[in-house]
Amino acid sequence: MHHLQEAYSADVTAMTGADYIQGAGYQLLSEELAEGVVYQRNGVTVSAFLVEHVNITPAYGFKVEYDGRVVVLSGDTTYCENLIKHAEGADLLIHEVAMVPENLTEISEHIRGVLGWHTTPEQAAKIFTRAKPKLAVYTHLALFLGATEEELINRTQRNYAGALEVGYDLARFEVGRERGVLLQR
Repeated sequence: MHHLQEAYSADVTAMTGADYIQGAGYQLLSEELAEGVVYQRNGVTVSAFLVEHVNITPAYGFKVEYDGRVVVLSGDTTYCENLIKHAEGADLLIHEVAMVPENLTEISEHIRGVLGWHTTPEQAAKIFTRAKPKLAVYTHLALFLGATEEELINRTQRNYAGALEVGYDLARFEVGRERGVLLQR
């Protein structure tokens, strides 16, 4: 958090001089996360759980529970047993993914490194198959060197037959009892 304060210090200095917030000041409050419940209010429970992200620890996924419904966000991760455990039977599993086209033979060390920190479509298919969410949605897409969403879906569906969508900015999902999980287009 200290580094975020440094990164935005010029903006904060400029804004605190503005008439509309003059004298308001600010105080940055932060708390380190640990596995377990990180928020609980009005029937909503948010839990953090550890995931695998090469070179960055700790890294967390999140499970949101409300009124018998469950949404899980993978966070940045590679294939992870702990994620599967927390996502088992979720109504909605929102998962990150990274890939290059299958026919690519030469990949730079940088892209190879990034791929190693994230989940491939084949790994995600294994996660989805084992966790059995009602709907799996890809987010935080890292599609390199001409990889397409169509190829992403095809490579996932080779080993996963469940409901699958590719998310997009401002996508909304309705998690209901009778109709399951619906993407609001």
